[in-house]
Amino acid sequence: MLEKDGIIYELLQEKDLEKTIACVTDVFTSREPLTTALELTQDEFYPFAKMFCDKAVEDQLSYITKNTATDEVIGFLIAEDLIQEPDFQESYHRLFQEIVKIQPLIDVVDKLEEKYLENKKITKGEVFHMFLGGIQQSYEHRGIPEIALEELLESAQKRNYRAAIIEVSGINSQRNMLQAGFQEKFSIDYQDYTYEGKRVFAGIPKINKKCILMEKIF
Repeated sequence: MLEKDGIIYELLQEKDLEKTIACVTDVFTSREPLTTALELTQDEFYPFAKMFCDKAVEDQLSYITKNTATDEVIGFLIAEDLIQEPDFQESYHRLFQEIVKIQPLIDVVDKLEEKYLENKKITKGEVFHMFLGGIQQSYEHRGIPEIALEELLESAQKRNYRAAIIEVSGINSQRNMLQAGFQEKFSIDYQDYTYEGKRVFAGIPKINKKCILMEKIF
């Protein structure tokens, strides 16, 4: 755990689970480009956030940030091993089928990961996958996500991961990842992408051009 300037940086634990799920749900449905383009409500997104936060508590790979004074969860980096157990994969795809509106978002992520895994032999414990990341708007521009990312990547290296990947949907986050040493590997342009024949992300503001899978080698 790290405490700096009134903010706590620590691994996600059971005691903060519900607050973290609520924070993930709020941030994604209000500000993340793909989620807002699909007009997902908090009720629709909540089961998705819960699935990954529940697993994050088990895996002990994810970091959250909290206000020291209020104990409020104000940011998160939900991470996992890129290679998942079959049981979790089944649950993931079952939820994917149940939440119809989220399907294009998951399709984009799956397509990028398929490109990354193509012609590679990756085993569990090699590649660290940052899946959900964000911060409450009122805490932006204070360097909090950057510190959380440093803590998270240091933790991954101590666990002997050789690389980290992340799918990044917004231009500002993409710039931050480049500054942190990540490199663009694959991308999907929002204006070109179609799902079931529809350009579902055509309404995303032009400043956000594409979703990028980025990688950092340790």
